[in-house]
Amino acid sequence: ERQRRDLEQRRQLASTAHRVEAQEITKSVVCRLRVEQEVEQARLTVRYQVPGVVWAPTYQVRVSNDGAEIALRALVAQRSGEDWSGVRLSVSTADPVSWTALPKMTALRIGRRQTYEEPAVERPPPAGSEGLFADYDAERRRLAPPSVPSFRSSRRAVSPPNLEFDALGNLPVAGSASFGGAGGLEPEGIPIASAVAEAPAAAMDFDQAVLADEMEEVAPKKERARRAKRKMAAMAPPPPAMRGGRSRDESTAVATSVFEAQLLDELELRGPDAPHRGHLARIDRSRYFREMATRTGRPLARSPSSLLGDAERAAIDVARRPLPADAALPGPASGHFDYTYDADAVVDVPSDGELHSVPLSVRRGACELTYIVVPRSDPAVYRLAQLENPEPSPLLPGPAEIYVDGQYVLTAALPVVPGQGRFELGLGVEQAVRCARNVRFREARSSDTVVATNDLHHELRYELANDLDRDVQCEVRERVPIPDEDAEVVIEERGVEPPWETYDQHERRARIRGGRRWRVVIPTRGSVELNATYVVRIYANHQIAGGNRRER
Repeated sequence: ERQRRDLEQRRQLASTAHRVEAQEITKSVVCRLRVEQEVEQARLTVRYQVPGVVWAPTYQVRVSNDGAEIALRALVAQRSGEDWSGVRLSVSTADPVSWTALPKMTALRIGRRQTYEEPAVERPPPAGSEGLFADYDAERRRLAPPSVPSFRSSRRAVSPPNLEFDALGNLPVAGSASFGGAGGLEPEGIPIASAVAEAPAAAMDFDQAVLADEMEEVAPKKERARRAKRKMAAMAPPPPAMRGGRSRDESTAVATSVFEAQLLDELELRGPDAPHRGHLARIDRSRYFREMATRTGRPLARSPSSLLGDAERAAIDVARRPLPADAALPGPASGHFDYTYDADAVVDVPSDGELHSVPLSVRRGACELTYIVVPRSDPAVYRLAQLENPEPSPLLPGPAEIYVDGQYVLTAALPVVPGQGRFELGLGVEQAVRCARNVRFREARSSDTVVATNDLHHELRYELANDLDRDVQCEVRERVPIPDEDAEVVIEERGVEPPWETYDQHERRARIRGGRRWRVVIPTRGSVELNATYVVRIYANHQIAGGNRRER
């Protein structure tokens, strides 16, 4: 049973790479090479786009005394049908089919407010474009064939007529109807099905595609309505709230790309005989792929619409693959700029739709270790690494595995870091550095007079110990009480040794009042003592709400 489970797991994780079958849709590349002089070797580069591929950045940060190594990795999932074995991989934040509008360049005016019309971004079509077809219309009227019978749609089949074709398999022009692009129309009394039965092989391919269109028209009305509804849903753009980021099912970016790819890739210029000639129009995908299939002579076991639907669903399933914690797609995080990250060595990515971690590059940068303790809240000493991004390109957000002196510490979330910028990473608690905080409290009356003050002395004493084999720089953060503006209370700081400095916590964008801090160096296997005293002075007949003792 264990062996059986292992075999089932291997089958589930097996690659989806396969040999292309005859009933599948493929793309063919026909290349013609013209050689002017004799050569021994040539290189052919073919670029094509494959849907169903996603990637997310991850990192490994190895911190040591003399610096840090930042290893950029990529979680790649692809189900293209072919394994990527020993390939040079480049990942990019750009969307190859994204739609970008030209920015509006407005003027900054100083003075009295005036009405100003913003210039239009879209350029109107040129005037007089219809005149480009004048010569074509004149020649067509001059070479007009004899009258052509009227066409009507037909769903019946009669006996095949006696049609004679020329040597190239075409119908004669004079006295006959042109079937090219009729799309389910036929002359009076001559069904399309009958004409196809007598047509030679050269003319049957396209007519079979037309017959397929005819058979689809025979489908029930409910089925045709469902098809039209699904087609309109596929053509509709995503809602505005979903554009520019990931939706709840984490597939908005891919859905947007698919829609924009259809919008940009499936446009054709209307011919001179079509209505609205000279304008761009959407291509009927089913008709287009049927024509391509008939040209190549490959029979299709299913309709092109169902095959394309399966391919789109497989691509969206890859995009819906759940990412690890703190991992995100790189598109929204890159902002208004696009970057490319190249792998230093060849990598392998099987076609199984699962996420695979592949190495991209390893760069070394400066690193400074700092230890921070807030003994009022927690006596634990925390490590903080201040690193520099060695790359000119930014580091995108993602999970980072942190190693200190070769040992794994934790996994942290890396923020967006600009090129050559600095950032901080928390490395958890350092057990080898300890901190102890002790407080002594006493009250003293200033004098025996009627108007006297009560002095509340708070003596703070800290002891820091370092058991590491190197000196460490430690930052001790403290906070003293701050009275309200209308309170009859005075705070005096005395006997601070060594002197501390004011700390307002502006780097966290959450400023505080009364913050103080020490920055000291603890020697190897040594200790440091810190002392501070502050006095709260109030009137002798007053008490502080909550008790005179401020420290516990």
